[in-house]
Amino acid sequence: AAASVAVHWRLATEADAVRAQSAASSVAGILGEAYRLQQGKAVAEILPASATKGHAIRAFLAEAPYAGRRAVFIGDDLTDEKAFVPVNEDGGITIRVGPGETVARHRVADPAAVRDLLLGWAAGGAIDPESLPPA
Repeated sequence: AAASVAVHWRLATEADAVRAQSAASSVAGILGEAYRLQQGKAVAEILPASATKGHAIRAFLAEAPYAGRRAVFIGDDLTDEKAFVPVNEDGGITIRVGPGETVARHRVADPAAVRDLLLGWAAGGAIDPESLPPA
């Protein structure tokens, strides 16, 4: 069985952030081609070379109770961009949080806007893609 690990340093000092990145890179190198290092916002993930968020979403959508449903993927990180692609291909809803280049079809300004969006959908009893601004 494969495993993964994420090293986060969002609140670390700059020196500790450099040490965390170096450690993650060293471990990924030792593990070899079966694993890869994936960088994000103040995080490094060591994961199986074939694993992506997109693969995970598609696996969920192939099994009950998610089979036949439409994915909604909201993200703000570089790793989320790779997941937006298969969700878009499968007719799902993709939402980028914050600025930056994106392949997501929609964008909201910040986490507070995500909360407001989700609360609005909950109050309306349905996900309303028409309520989303384009990216």
